[in-house]
Amino acid sequence: MAGTYRISTGVREGRLSKATIEDGDWIFLDEAEPLPVDERVYEIRSITRAEVYVTRGAPTDGTLAPRNDGLEFVMIDHPNSLFAGDQVRMRVPFKGQPLAGQPIAFQHAADFGDIPAPMEQAADAEGLVTFDLPSPGLYHVMTRHRFALPGADAGAESHTYAVTLEVTE
Repeated sequence: MAGTYRISTGVREGRLSKATIEDGDWIFLDEAEPLPVDERVYEIRSITRAEVYVTRGAPTDGTLAPRNDGLEFVMIDHPNSLFAGDQVRMRVPFKGQPLAGQPIAFQHAADFGDIPAPMEQAADAEGLVTFDLPSPGLYHVMTRHRFALPGADAGAESHTYAVTLEVTE
C-alpha cells in the first residue's frame, strides 16, 4: 500500500548500570570498583528506540503523529521529503511534554574515510530543534534523556532515541 511507514526497533530495555550524579552530570561507576559510601548510587536502566521512515509512492503524514509514550522526535518536516540545502525541523518530547534545552546530536554519515564529528544543538523552550542539510546522504539524529525516578529508594532511567534520515539531491 502506498504511503509513509515508521519502522521501529520498539522500546528495548537494556542493561542496568550504577551511577551517581555530580554537578548535574551522570557518572557511571566501574563494576570492579567499590561503590562510593558518601554519594547516592542509582541503579539506572537503559531504554532505547531507533526508527526510520520509508515511503512508497507519495509521502503521507499519518505515521508522523506523536506517540506520547516515551522519548521521541516529532517530525515537523516530512522525513521522506528532505533535499540537500533544506533544513529539517523536529520536536523532542518525553511522554508528550517538550524537553526544553535537550541536547540533540546530528551527524552526516560518511560513505568512506573520516567520519564527521556530530553537531550538537539544544532544543528551544518548546522542544524544537532545526538542522541544516548541506548535502545528500544519510543523517543520524540521536538524543538521550536521563533522570532519577521519584522516591527515596527509586532508581533512574536513561532513554535514548535515534532516527535515521535520508536526504536526496
